[in-house]
Amino acid sequence: MKNFIYIFLFTLFPLSLFSQVDEIILQRPEMNGAVKKIIRINKDSVQTRSYILDSLITEQNITDTCKPNFDEIVRMAMLIEKDTIIQYYFRDPGYDNDTFIISLYEKGHRIRQITKILVFDSEKSEKPNIDNDLILIRNIFLSYCINLSRQELLKRLPKDYK
Repeated sequence: MKNFIYIFLFTLFPLSLFSQVDEIILQRPEMNGAVKKIIRINKDSVQTRSYILDSLITEQNITDTCKPNFDEIVRMAMLIEKDTIIQYYFRDPGYDNDTFIISLYEKGHRIRQITKILVFDSEKSEKPNIDNDLILIRNIFLSYCINLSRQELLKRLPKDYK
């Protein structure tokens, strides 16, 4: 019943009325755990940083090519019930390739952290353990920015660009 009330309220009103979240940080492994990608999202910008062995290798501001999906991510993150979610995986995810983190910040202070951990267990992975929290986490990592159309990108070019 409590979840139904939350879902009802969050669908009727924008989450910004209830929460003062001003920054989201997503952390995910890439290239079999060799690279750690950190995505920093504000209401008006998206920045990515990639690290190998805690050394910064690339830093990009990708706001020019994608619009942040800030309010939707905050809404989905608040609907996630558990702070730590374990997903059983059919093969060993490898060292440092098993943790996905979503952090919500308000004025520089972390107010919520959600962690998804992949655990190797071939027997348990045969039984699907997809619940709503896993679906929401997957959707957050897939939709953190809305790619701009070609027309919108052309509108952003300087007027004298040929």
